[in-house]
Amino acid sequence: MAKVTDMIGDYADPRGDSGRSVDEERAIQLAGEMRQILNRDLEEVDIALEAYLYNCQVDQDEMIAAWDHLNAMERRAWREYVRIGKNAN
Repeated sequence: MAKVTDMIGDYADPRGDSGRSVDEERAIQLAGEMRQILNRDLEEVDIALEAYLYNCQVDQDEMIAAWDHLNAMERRAWREYVRIGKNAN
């Protein structure tokens, strides 16, 4: 009888191959740009709008690759700012 891990391999990523084709340097650059937006000295709504617009402009595979270079707190803040920015429009 085969184990489930034998059938799917050691690691199953729910995203599939998304973000895997993006150059590592590009992903690091995007993560840095996202951090700059998060740390701007602006009102929250302005940061949220900037994060939302940035999120809309960047290719989603690149965003997924950059996501891996953010820590949990940064990912949570980014997600929340994008949500606020989307609702502020």
